[in-house]
Amino acid sequence: MKHLQLKLCLWVSTEAKEDQPDDLGAHRCISYRHTSSGALHRWEFVRDGEMFGRAVPETFITNDVDLMRDAALSGLGIVCLLRLQAAPYLADQSLTEVLLGWAPVLAANHLYYPSRRQPSAAFRAFLEVMRT
Repeated sequence: MKHLQLKLCLWVSTEAKEDQPDDLGAHRCISYRHTSSGALHRWEFVRDGEMFGRAVPETFITNDVDLMRDAALSGLGIVCLLRLQAAPYLADQSLTEVLLGWAPVLAANHLYYPSRRQPSAAFRAFLEVMRT
């Protein structure tokens, strides 16, 4: 899976273009707080094969990814989402990708389950989503 750093299209023409992660310091960012540890998510970037994390200035903090997306759509700030979560909003240009070329490719998910049982329809649907 791949993370994207996204922002509202309106900001593209009214604010400086973000070329690198250090440019985020001058912008409002929407952050995720991990419920298990209470820690803020550090945004991850990659350049020349090296992955590194950055703390970003938090304008809005939540542990709800849908709320993060909605906050970005409302113009509250730049958000870091998975491509799958952002796809419909990229397609209709409600959100625009920034920091092109800095997004890391995340490790694949692995799922082990009994193959001899007949899986339920819900489980088959879950498997299909996980395969994409």
